[in-house]
Amino acid sequence: MANIIRQKRVGDEICRILAKMCTDGTLRNLPLLTNCAAVEMNRDLTYARCYMSIPGSEAVKKATLQRLEKLKGFMRHEIMQQITLRQAPDLRFYLDTSLEYGMQIDAKLAEIKAQQADSPVTSATEPTEPTEEVK
Repeated sequence: MANIIRQKRVGDEICRILAKMCTDGTLRNLPLLTNCAAVEMNRDLTYARCYMSIPGSEAVKKATLQRLEKLKGFMRHEIMQQITLRQAPDLRFYLDTSLEYGMQIDAKLAEIKAQQADSPVTSATEPTEPTEEVK
């Protein structure tokens, strides 16, 4: 139990450090609004799955992930400067698609709402047949 809490705390701290590095210009040649969305650590804190939110086209996202892979050593050094760990975690970068997924869900909901507004449907709260009272 304590190990899971430590994994979460270390992951959150690494995410905070990576997000700061992306926004303050420490990591150059990254698209604007690139950010670290979440970091998941393994049990022994040697691997970190970093989910990065990258705006733009698929080509921009792929190029940014490659750029992050090249800057991995520098980022590990910066993390070790700010966090006391026995070993620097190996950073593995993944694309965070939760924003795009949320936008797709919103579009589907808007489409359903528009379809419901176009078609006349009786309300579910209005009874169509009279009901008997139960005594």
